[in-house]
Amino acid sequence: MQRVNHQENLDPFENMLRYARNRDVFDRFEQDRSRQNLEADLQRID
Repeated sequence: MQRVNHQENLDPFENMLRYARNRDVFDRFEQDRSRQNLEADLQRID
């Protein structure tokens, strides 16, 4: 997530993403493709 966030030149995350409760940040990504990829990655992690 942090890499995609950086590639899209967005502001840094306010909270640490290592905690599941802080991972609801998909609305900040404009491209649907980015959101879908990140959601799939998180499903694999959890």
